Amino acid sequence: AMEAFLEMVRLYAQRQQLDIAERWRELALVQLERMVGNERSKKFYKARMDWYTCELQREQQDFAHAEESCQSALRLHQELFGPESASASGIMNTLALTYQRQDKFNEALVLYHQTYALVEKSIGPMHPRLAVYLNNLGNLMVSHQKFDEAAGYYQKVVEIHKRTLGDRHPKLFDDYAALARANSGRRRHDDAVRFAWSALERVQDLPDPTKVAAGHFVLGEMLQHAGRFEEALSAHQHALELCDQKSCERNLPVYSTAVAEDRIELGQVKPTIPDLENALRLQPDPPADRGTKARTEFALARALLKSDPKRSRPRAVELAQAALSHYREVGHSALREQEEVQTWLTRSATPASP
Repeated sequence: AMEAFLEMVRLYAQRQQLDIAERWRELALVQLERMVGNERSKKFYKARMDWYTCELQREQQDFAHAEESCQSALRLHQELFGPESASASGIMNTLALTYQRQDKFNEALVLYHQTYALVEKSIGPMHPRLAVYLNNLGNLMVSHQKFDEAAGYYQKVVEIHKRTLGDRHPKLFDDYAALARANSGRRRHDDAVRFAWSALERVQDLPDPTKVAAGHFVLGEMLQHAGRFEEALSAHQHALELCDQKSCERNLPVYSTAVAEDRIELGQVKPTIPDLENALRLQPDPPADRGTKARTEFALARALLKSDPKRSRPRAVELAQAALSHYREVGHSALREQEEVQTWLTRSATPASP
């Protein structure tokens, strides 16, 4: 019963159904208190309980308690299996992710490296499990604008998955997409577009249209960053056309916003305004994804000001200020976007002198 309760905690936490996960956690706590007999078994389940509680608390953004739970889980696990046991890697990874969510870069970096070294020593340098930790290291570097380092980690992930899964495996979509974004961050736009094509090639024949749409979207993003707006518009439109309200509900706002951004750059401003207004309505308040909400707000601000500078300036400025606030909530990973919006506000908040 204890195993089942713990797995339900983790399952619902991963699904973001946090209230249900919390109820299962309470049932697991009761079961743990009722356990009698083998103290080693009780300690083992207490470590698991603390680990999954850490994951749940992290998703609830209760980071202080999440750290405590993860540290307790790690301490109990090391008491049972020793400090060099690779089986602690899951707990260590969860604690590192908890540090990362709080922008504790150094703490997360040290723990990710410790986790990677522990697992590599146990299973060798090319095991697919290592790709998880390398990918997390890459994500950490991206979140702090360290794109050169991120690209190196993502390249290793690609090499591991190509060797262990085969060159055409769909899992390589995520790897090439991450590598494309890192190279875009490095402003190596030709490489970014090339890797985006590689990502699309891994999913374009899949029966799931949402995966194919995601491939076209990544390509559109890299083309947009490269200033190739007509090609970006084509890719972004293709992504939007492959989606529908049911299968792509989460992605519709960002896909619609991307299409509008391309059209704004191409001078097709007025038709974008109703689409952006609709994309904004599709996003809840408070937003589930602050980065997407900010992107839509800023695109609409630019479209309104370009369309009717005199009448639309107050709302455009208000939208841009909201976008800046949301980007600040995103943190270090949105520093470039914060700078872009701040620059636009400085230039656009007041009418130009005659």
